[in-house]
Amino acid sequence: MKLKSAIRKERQRRAKAARERDERKLNAAKEERLLDTLKQSFRNAQTRELKRQQGFFLEDTRGFVDEKFRAWLDDAKSRVFWLCAGPGMGKSVAMAHLCKQFKEHVLAVHFCQHNIVETGRTKRILLSLAYQLAQKLTWYRAKACEIAAEIKSDDSADLTWEMFFREPFGAEEAKGQKVVLMIDALDETVDREEASSIVNVLIRNLKTIPDGRLSIAVSSRPEVDILKAFNGYEPLKIECEEKSNKEDLGKFIKARLKAYDMDEKCQNEAARILQEKAAGMFLYAKYVFEQLDAKAKDEQLALGDIKGLPDGGLDGYYEATFRRIFGGKEQAHFRSKFEGHPLKRALQVLVAVQRDLTLWELSKIVEAKDVEDAVETLRPLGGLLKTPPRANEQNDLVQLNHKSVRDWLVDETEEKRNTNTDEWHDFHLDIKRAHTAVATFLWTKWLPPYLNMLPLGGKLGDTAANTKLYEGNGLKTGAQTLLAYAVRYCGAHAAASGDSRVVEGYFTSLPVYELFLRVCPNAIGDLIAQLGDAARRSGEDQLAAKLEHWMRWAQPVLLPSLKQDPRCVYPYALQMPEGMDPHNKAEQTKCAWVHRIPESIRVTRTDAFRALSQQLLELKGHSDWVNSVGFSRDG
Repeated sequence: MKLKSAIRKERQRRAKAARERDERKLNAAKEERLLDTLKQSFRNAQTRELKRQQGFFLEDTRGFVDEKFRAWLDDAKSRVFWLCAGPGMGKSVAMAHLCKQFKEHVLAVHFCQHNIVETGRTKRILLSLAYQLAQKLTWYRAKACEIAAEIKSDDSADLTWEMFFREPFGAEEAKGQKVVLMIDALDETVDREEASSIVNVLIRNLKTIPDGRLSIAVSSRPEVDILKAFNGYEPLKIECEEKSNKEDLGKFIKARLKAYDMDEKCQNEAARILQEKAAGMFLYAKYVFEQLDAKAKDEQLALGDIKGLPDGGLDGYYEATFRRIFGGKEQAHFRSKFEGHPLKRALQVLVAVQRDLTLWELSKIVEAKDVEDAVETLRPLGGLLKTPPRANEQNDLVQLNHKSVRDWLVDETEEKRNTNTDEWHDFHLDIKRAHTAVATFLWTKWLPPYLNMLPLGGKLGDTAANTKLYEGNGLKTGAQTLLAYAVRYCGAHAAASGDSRVVEGYFTSLPVYELFLRVCPNAIGDLIAQLGDAARRSGEDQLAAKLEHWMRWAQPVLLPSLKQDPRCVYPYALQMPEGMDPHNKAEQTKCAWVHRIPESIRVTRTDAFRALSQQLLELKGHSDWVNSVGFSRDG
């Protein structure tokens, strides 16, 4: 009996161990799926940007920021640390330093970047932060796994917050540690005045988490909508003329001047001059030292070189740079020369694009002769680009060095928005015209070869169909990235430009929706948002009504089409009520697409298509009775 009992207990122990092992494997698989899902919203560029900004930090500066942050951490009831300063003041560097200095508290950081629009979208920010928490906190990863299966691409930002922040940090496991989420550059987020903006989502939902568990640290410029949203929270402001800021800037300038062969008296005088010219802006100092470094390679610097640098901080530096590029002294000369220069076209693209472009992509959009021609066009910008373009590296990204360059070129400040054009500086760019230039190129020159191929055979991910799409039009396979950009953002450029011709052409084209499903299946929510934005911005009642028809069709159709077949967009449009624009377009173009729709869609008996067969087989155009009909076997 004892032997049988021992055998039974051993078997039970082994069975229990096997169940526990299987459960651990299942949980590990769930955690892996969770991380894979969240990682789609976390770009490696975030890690690179953090390290880049930390590399700019000079020890023994920004001590007052450290002190304020430490005091804020000690205050269990304070939810928001807000660093507020103007452009070029070193906000991102200070935030990156705080991440390193207080890494036991700051467990997730997100840098919004003006040149990558996706980094400023609310859900992208929240999921990026969630991914970093899931990597660092075991208890959080386990909690998040419980709801990971519920994630949907059309979840609202508030629901995303509830799933990944309110629920986990409302649990008992979250007690005992003050976790800080850091978001840099709120002024570079999108749709800031919408209820779904990251600022409004944070303000609405942060109070739903018990005190002392989760807090946020943010930075921004002092812009009206952000000041209004954070009304009631006291920011740590850094002013240009503030004593502590000027002291830190002085330390930075003196540290950099030590690299040059100058005596102490000359260095002190140079530091004083640079401090005045910089007007409290670290970015100005960074720019001029890059310029001085280049000159010091060939000759010894003198005090006259320092005195010859532009006055007036960043604005003065940018204007002097462009005046040097175009030469001359008369205002009329600058404006006329800039107007017809290929550099203006390149700058229009750079201030309007929704993500960084490669050198090859930029050369196509500006319609340069080749990559070498684009390089020559951009070369005069020098340090205003993050890295100098190289003709033998056509996949290098072309990026403006800082958001302030774009802001100076576009100058959308409230006081300038409605002023006479004579009051703009000589190199001002109209942002609407910039969007128009990009939208027109994408719609009239880049997308047509692809759209003319549709509908295509095969479902999403079909290799043969993708090969035909990417290579069948004679363009290089390398054009895939620009195709993805054109498909995803042509509508956004069109809506921002107000060009009704491109807006109507893009958003009321059935092939556009099929192409979007094939090329950017994970961004359908963006397309629907762009459609709604275009409808709101449209100044023409007739066009706005037409776009509303497409909105009513797109919302319930596009996501199901992902699971069935991208070609479903055509028969789904035909099923809309007669008189609605999607139905009219499908009816008018039926001869072009009906023979490419597979049998499984054409004669299905599902509720969605119960009347489809009759609609597709309906004959129109005759004026009398039809006595006989012949059908060709090959369609």
